[in-house]
Amino acid sequence: MSARVLALLLDPAGAAGCLDAVAGACRALPGARVSGLHVRADPAGAIMPTEEVLTAERQAAMAAEAARGAAAIRSAWEWRRRAIPRRSPARRGRSRWWR
Repeated sequence: MSARVLALLLDPAGAAGCLDAVAGACRALPGARVSGLHVRADPAGAIMPTEEVLTAERQAAMAAEAARGAAAIRSAWEWRRRAIPRRSPARRGRSRWWR
């Protein structure tokens, strides 16, 4: 039975370090399969009803910021995936990305 490694990619600033740790785990667990998980929260949920009015402009800005963060995390994921040699045990299996 092969091992499974789940990379929880929460923040663009920490994605590369997390993926480096995953690569290390794959070296220790030959044939491990890697999955990445990044969950984006609804920007409207970040505003408390008592705090401020969430204007359409502010909501759009928050959504754009979340999309930029997700794109940065995806970029780090793809960079790490391409950096692993094709014949490496860490590269076996399928690479997946969930939105």
